[in-house]
Amino acid sequence: MTDFPTRRLAALAAACLLAGCASTGGIEPQARLREPALPAASQAEAPVPVQWWREFGDAQLDALVDEALQGNPNLGVARRACAARKRSARPPVRRRCRK
Repeated sequence: MTDFPTRRLAALAAACLLAGCASTGGIEPQARLREPALPAASQAEAPVPVQWWREFGDAQLDALVDEALQGNPNLGVARRACAARKRSARPPVRRRCRK
């Protein structure tokens, strides 16, 4: 009965050795990526209006965006607030060493 696991192990070792000798030549992919054909209109960048959502003509969307813009500070306000906090902060205390 101890011969059965030995045979399995020998068969597994033989399969691994044969797989290691296999040639991988000629099995590389043959497909090549191609650039999709785009219409000429999509290749040129069209200017986007600042209030692009108004082009949809939806009053509810306009009201929602206006409400969001009024209640949300822009980047300039945030930069000014950050600069004011930096100015009000005290500089670190520097100690001088005596020799």
